[in-house]
Amino acid sequence: MSIQHSSQLNTFSSSDSISSPSLSTSNIADDNLEKLNANISTNKEFSQAQGPTDNIKNIEKNSNDENLKDTTSITEIKLDDGKTNLYPNLCKTNFPFKTSDRLLDDIYCSLYFINNQDTGILQKPPIAYSRERTDLQLKEYEPNLLHLMDQVTLKTKYEYPSKSCPNDALITVFMAVLYEDEDLLDLNTPDDIVDLEIYHVKITIKSKKQMELRYNVGVDTFHLVSYDELHPFDKQDIHMENKEKTADSAIYISPLTNKIIMIEILRPEFNEDVLSTFQLDKIENRIKNYYHHGEGEKYTKTEDTTDPDGASKSFDLLPVPTQVQCLSTFFKIIKGPLVETTVTNVSNVTNDGTIINERKCIPCNNKSVITKIDPELLTKYLNFTIERENEDEYFLPPLLINYMDDLDTRFLRDSFTRKCLEIIVIGNLSQKQFYSASSNTHYFKIFQLSSSQVVWYHLLHQHISNTYSFIEQLKSQLQYNTDYHFIDLSCYYYYDIKSIIKNYQTCCNLDPDNMEIYYDALTYVANCKHNQQLFVYCSSLDLVGKEALDGALITFGIDPQEIVKPQEITDDAILRIYENIKQSIFYKGNNEHQVSLMDLKNALHILAKFKKSSFLKFIVNHEPYNNIIDAYYALDLEPNMKDVDIIQTAYLIKVSDAPGLQLDCDRAIYSLAFYLRSLPLFNFLIAQCPDFNLFYNTDEISYDDALERIGVNSEDPDNAILDHFYRKWNGDENLVLPANFIKLRRDLLKIAIQRKSKLLEHFIETGNIDESLLPAGNWPAGLNNIGNTCYLNSLLQYYFSISPLRNYTVNYQKTTEDLLSNVTISKRRIGGREVSRQEMERSVQFTYQLRNLFDDMIHTPYKCCTPKKELAYLAFAPSNVSVEFEDEEDCTTLVAKISPDQLENALEMGRQQDVTECIGNVLFQLETASEPLKLEQDDEQYDLIKQLFYGKSKQTLVPVSTELGSEENTNNMDNKPVSEKFERFLSLLVDVSDKPRDIYDALDSYFQDDELLTMDEYGQVKRVVVITELPDILQIQIQRVYYDRERFMPYKNITAVPFKDKIYMDRYMEHKQDGEGDKDTFNNLKLQYGQLKQKLKRLQETKLKLCDTNEVGLTVKDALLETSKFLKSDLLVEELEMNEDNLEHTITTLNEMAKTMDLQSKNIVNEIEALEMTLDTFFDDSNINGMDNFRKHGYSLFAVFIHRGEASYGHYWVYIKEKKSSDTRAIWRKYNDENVTEVDESEVFNFTQGNTATPYFLVYVKEDLELEIEPLKRIINLQE
Repeated sequence: MSIQHSSQLNTFSSSDSISSPSLSTSNIADDNLEKLNANISTNKEFSQAQGPTDNIKNIEKNSNDENLKDTTSITEIKLDDGKTNLYPNLCKTNFPFKTSDRLLDDIYCSLYFINNQDTGILQKPPIAYSRERTDLQLKEYEPNLLHLMDQVTLKTKYEYPSKSCPNDALITVFMAVLYEDEDLLDLNTPDDIVDLEIYHVKITIKSKKQMELRYNVGVDTFHLVSYDELHPFDKQDIHMENKEKTADSAIYISPLTNKIIMIEILRPEFNEDVLSTFQLDKIENRIKNYYHHGEGEKYTKTEDTTDPDGASKSFDLLPVPTQVQCLSTFFKIIKGPLVETTVTNVSNVTNDGTIINERKCIPCNNKSVITKIDPELLTKYLNFTIERENEDEYFLPPLLINYMDDLDTRFLRDSFTRKCLEIIVIGNLSQKQFYSASSNTHYFKIFQLSSSQVVWYHLLHQHISNTYSFIEQLKSQLQYNTDYHFIDLSCYYYYDIKSIIKNYQTCCNLDPDNMEIYYDALTYVANCKHNQQLFVYCSSLDLVGKEALDGALITFGIDPQEIVKPQEITDDAILRIYENIKQSIFYKGNNEHQVSLMDLKNALHILAKFKKSSFLKFIVNHEPYNNIIDAYYALDLEPNMKDVDIIQTAYLIKVSDAPGLQLDCDRAIYSLAFYLRSLPLFNFLIAQCPDFNLFYNTDEISYDDALERIGVNSEDPDNAILDHFYRKWNGDENLVLPANFIKLRRDLLKIAIQRKSKLLEHFIETGNIDESLLPAGNWPAGLNNIGNTCYLNSLLQYYFSISPLRNYTVNYQKTTEDLLSNVTISKRRIGGREVSRQEMERSVQFTYQLRNLFDDMIHTPYKCCTPKKELAYLAFAPSNVSVEFEDEEDCTTLVAKISPDQLENALEMGRQQDVTECIGNVLFQLETASEPLKLEQDDEQYDLIKQLFYGKSKQTLVPVSTELGSEENTNNMDNKPVSEKFERFLSLLVDVSDKPRDIYDALDSYFQDDELLTMDEYGQVKRVVVITELPDILQIQIQRVYYDRERFMPYKNITAVPFKDKIYMDRYMEHKQDGEGDKDTFNNLKLQYGQLKQKLKRLQETKLKLCDTNEVGLTVKDALLETSKFLKSDLLVEELEMNEDNLEHTITTLNEMAKTMDLQSKNIVNEIEALEMTLDTFFDDSNINGMDNFRKHGYSLFAVFIHRGEASYGHYWVYIKEKKSSDTRAIWRKYNDENVTEVDESEVFNFTQGNTATPYFLVYVKEDLELEIEPLKRIINLQE
């Protein structure tokens, strides 16, 4: 072929993407087909902050969908007539939809999502990213979306006619660039252009004149379609770029005008390899090579000795082109094929060889090419070829002329256009950043890039009457247009009300699972626009928004993300959660409970409205008043009015005078019935408000369920059922909600109806028990609380259950004179001290008071008794406080002269006392009123109290050198004597501050023998404590109250200390050489046991360190893994240019360290579990190292004292076990003041962490004395 060449640069080349070779027709077709046939689906994986997670519709479309098939009338048309709607069902089937404004905003923000989430948003519904879009606006995210205004030098917009509708349809292609401002922050030197990422926006629009004239809509909507859903007519005109180039793309079609908008976000045309050739060192090297390479080197200058521009041949004075000059040369080369208009062929050559309109090519030795660009770019990236003519070589550009008819050529031409546009942007940035205005680098200034949005509306043929005013309007409304509520509805603030409502309805129709979200958006838009029409429309919908619903679910402790369909939550489940939360609010005694209860009630109202539940609405409407004063005020009553008849009369008068206030009056009666726990008021409420019977009728429950809820069985007599009901009604601490009383009444009514019980029916009607219908009871008597004496009541029940003590007390007949007549009384000592006559008189009277109470508890025909105030006073007041008694002849029990102030002071003293102080005071008085069985060596009185409750221990101080196994044992045994001290103990005190595993672990701390002390006479000694004598009844006090030295206040430690029904004390007993077992062997076992515990402690400390977190909440292992994950990111290699091998080595090391730590953690956990099991069973073996078993001194648990509350306040009760014989099942009862109820042993052995109802006193009895515990002792004279 003939080639015309020139030393001047005129028109040059182009290519496919810089990152890939030229495209063949088959490659383009295959790639397009693969891309365009891809199904479109929304991304369901986004955070709650962005929108719903599980409810976004999967909009995968199938080309075989019947709704998408061409109608018969359309398929009969050979060409599109431009008037037929090709997509009649689009608005009913395809989701998402967006307006043109929303699509433009998607383009504007797409780079953020592509770069941060590796996925675009063009195909996503707005709710999938609306919240993130709002956050971007708050962060002032402003990317650059620029288009070229000058369409003469470079044509970035062109049109071509439709193949299927040539007379009416036109296809417009528009190209722009998109990049983030963050890219500019890295431009510190000209060499940093390699880090620029200039994305491209390609918009293809197909519009039909007749359709647009027919449907002149205000705000048109466009629905997402896949390529397969395009009508065959449109498939002839709409083609997408190769998928490797595409970062995001979507096709949207208007269901009215059939306008097609295809948006493609394309990756940069130039990669780092290309841009790096324009770095300064590369430019300089090309100049060096050009002037100094030897003969025969390719592209070297050998024939000239002077520079054509007159520069000196000295290299230091050679002109080096700037980066902008090199880029401008590159731009001209790429632009050349775009402006070429003719093609050389045989017809262009005359007979004499003259060439007409020949193509212009670039000589391969052209200085501008060789020095300003890397010539390899032309063939490697721009589809240039090298042609020879004679001995010369030329770069021949690709042909881009026939782009209207040839699809491959069109794609290639578009690629060259994008390359030019990209070079313009890069050149402009380089020019502005690094070259002054005076420098000779002004080439790119001729190209004007604009960010105006007006071009977008012109592309869509949307008429804007006043461009400036419209743009200013958009700017002023930006805060609304970028708010996620507006985005969810694909709305802009300037839309008319009809369009906003239409968008809302379309969203709900196409995406009904997220209707609540769209309702939220609509109400927000209505509030922003202050539009009454929107307000009225929102109210007419009677819906609950997603935000309100989620807030209600969160208030109820339900994670909205875990609930796929909230409407499927049952009313009973909602009410159960509501009651539990409300109960906890009452239980905690929150001073701000009104706010919390209000939020809870509002949440229930929202759920009732959402579910359209008449039952839940009834609950909300009839909710009792939070403040009882409001209930009295509603009925015009004085506060504290308790007369049921007056309350009922006030209600009837108020409702008669103001019928519209009946609901308020119903709530007031409900509140007062609950406040007073009045069964007659509940009956009155149900009679006046039949809705209570509608929702709480007996037909909805079964007889067995009613029995179970009251806590009885079908064999129980009516009086037992009534007793259980009465205890629940008046004493169940969990019965704190009004509805629970309605349900409890309903349960009793069900039982009464089933049994036809007159006793139960009378009680339900009147709230009173007809005693004539009651049989004699066979149940322990309760004790009325006479004022903050609950732990005294527990203590009295406990002493009553010990039959030797009870029998001794009930039969007590001594007087002070009787005691003084005993010669041993004068010598006796109690608690190591002498006892005065005054103390004897007081103690005798205390014992009489206790005798009378025990006698009453045995013989009363009633369910409970009331302790005398004298008994409470004498129990709490210290024994050294004198008490005067009134003289009464022929009466052993005297009345104490106690003033109300003295009694109150004593009760206050009882509140402040530790329970063990009260125990000591009570037992001291019982001992003082008793005659000794014998006097021990120190004249200490030995009596029934000592026998039952007191043991003996021995404390030994052992010099370290005399320990078993010490090398100096023999030499120093005589020189350093052992100090021994014997003591009596009433109870063993255990500490829970170290969180013991169980009661044995706690006792180990009490008897620990590894405590070292330093004494002047002995030096370093070890303290050893052992038991030498065990009591019949073993009492263990759990220390729970401690003092916070930082806050200067006491606090309660609620650490759970597990215990069992049996405990064996052998391990804490003294072992003599010739006695029970071999002493040395036992000491060795204790030493081994101690060593195992020390090992366990070290392992637990190591585990704690491994699990410890840093300031951001990461463990060491997690920190290693997070660091490894960070090092794997492409940012470090691509942006920071870190060495991949070094990174890989570091990542491998971190992962291995994490695996090692994980393995170490698992090994430690396994070792701790094994060690704990060993310790738990260490003394359980039947024969340990030749020793007898450690189960000789066994005790059985029979009483557990409970305190619920904090250190300075709370409530007390006691569980006491009854075992009538060795063959019968043990019964546990709860003694809670006047209420005595049977409980399951699981309630006693409840070691749930965080439970404030904690055991603080455990009582065991020797196994062979278990039957001496007799809590039930009733002798009722039926004739009385």
